[in-house]
Amino acid sequence: VKQNPINRQYLGKAVDTTGLILTATLTDGSKVDFNTGYTLDTEKLMVAGNNTIKVTFAGKETSFVVNASGISSISVAEMPVKTSYYKGQTLDCAGLKLNVKYTDGTTALVSTDYTTNVTTLTKTGTQIVRVYYYTANTLFTVKVNAVNVKSLVIATLPEKTDYYVGDVVDTTGLTLDVTYTDGTTATIDRGFSVLTVLDSADVTEVVLDYNGVTISYKVTVIDVELVAWSMISEPTKLIYNLGETLDTTGLVIREYYNNDSYR
Repeated sequence: VKQNPINRQYLGKAVDTTGLILTATLTDGSKVDFNTGYTLDTEKLMVAGNNTIKVTFAGKETSFVVNASGISSISVAEMPVKTSYYKGQTLDCAGLKLNVKYTDGTTALVSTDYTTNVTTLTKTGTQIVRVYYYTANTLFTVKVNAVNVKSLVIATLPEKTDYYVGDVVDTTGLTLDVTYTDGTTATIDRGFSVLTVLDSADVTEVVLDYNGVTISYKVTVIDVELVAWSMISEPTKLIYNLGETLDTTGLVIREYYNNDSYR
C-alpha cells in the first residue's frame, strides 16, 4: 500500500477506496503504481474503529487499516407505507427510511440492513416496533386491529396431505385468503390453529380455526401396519431336551412398518 484511502469511513457502509494507491513489485524488480483491478475481502465495515482490509491483486495480498466512524443515534425519517394491521399479520417495513447520525456529526439516510424486534403482530392496539441498525436503535408504532373474520378461502394447500395414524399435521406451505368484516383482505400462513388429531384412518380432512371461523381441506390417513420383520439376535439357549420349555431369553426381533419406522 503506497497510499491509504483518503475519505472518511462509516460503520455499515462499503469500504470507500477513493485515494487508495497500491504498488506492485514485478519479477524484474521494477515497481508499478495502480489503483484498479484489485479485490477486497470486506464489502461493508462491520465494526466501529479500526478495520483491517485485505486487498488481493494477481494472487498477491496486502492489507490496510481504515477507521470507521461509529453511529451515535438513529431516528425514523420516513414511516413504512403500511402502519395498520390485523392481529396475526406480518410486519411490513417497506418504505421505512432511517436517518443515521454518525459520531463525526455526519448523517445518512438508509433503508436496508436494519432488523426489528417484531415479525408477527400478536397484540391488538398500538404496538411498539423497535428498529436496530448496527449499534443503535429507535422505534415507531403501528396500529393492530382485532381480527374480525368474515370468510376464509384456502389459497394454497400444504405440501403434505398424506399421513399415517399418529402423525402430526404439518401446515407448511398452507396459505389462507382472509376477508374481514370491513371488506379488507389478507393472505396469511400462520396464526390459525389445527383442530384435527390424526388418530384414525377414518380422518379425511383437517379442520383449521382462525379467530372463530373454520375451514378444512382433504387429507389421506393410513393405518400403521407391520410389513416385515428380522431377527437381530438369536436366543441364548438353542439346544433342548425333549419336554423342556422354550426359553426366548436373548431373542431380539425388529419389526418394520409401512411408515418407514421400526422398533
